[in-house]
This record gives sequence, structure tokens and C-alpha cells, in this order.
Amino acid sequence: MAEHHFFAEDVRHVIEEGLRARMKKKRNIKMAITSNELDGRLRILVISDCFHRKNFFDRIDLISKLLKEAGLTSKQRLQVGPIVPLTEHEAEKMGALSEVIPSTPSKKKE
Repeated sequence: MAEHHFFAEDVRHVIEEGLRARMKKKRNIKMAITSNELDGRLRILVISDCFHRKNFFDRIDLISKLLKEAGLTSKQRLQVGPIVPLTEHEAEKMGALSEVIPSTPSKKKE
């Protein structure tokens, strides 16, 4: 089980750093990563306004691309999903903000 925890933290780091590298403005990223008890797959909720003006499928493609670029194998990437990327407004509307852990804002200049 400890190995699974480290994998989840690696995935969190890959997504946070990858999104920050693509941000033009400083934005918060909040995430919740849970494990499905039936199959062990990671369920990922990512909340950030960096998704504003991107459609849902482009958001998922972006996160999937980050995982692939980070060197996760096909087998590892199959252990990740579903991925739910939302803006702050969407998450607030759905009541999902209470599920997430905020990260530190990016230090990139606006």
C-alpha cells in the first residue's frame, strides 16, 4: 500500500509541475487523488483556472500528455483515471472544493 501512496504523490507532482510550466499567469492548483478500492486505479480531481476556456476533453488530453511526457509507462498510465479537471467556478458549482488539497501558487511572473 505504501508503494501506491508514493505513486499517487508522483502523479500529483507531475501534474502540478506540468501545469505550472504551461501557465502564463500565476494560478492555484488544487487536487484530490483517491484510490478506487475495487481496482486500485487513481481517481484524480484537478481544480485550476488554468483550464478556463479549454473544453473538457482538451483538459484531459493535457493531463494525459503530462503523465506521458513524465515517463510514466503505459501500464502506469492505465492506473490513472478517471481524471476530472475543473475550473474554480465549476468546482464551486459542483461542491467539489471541499474534496481538494490546495498547493502553493506558482512563482512565475504574470
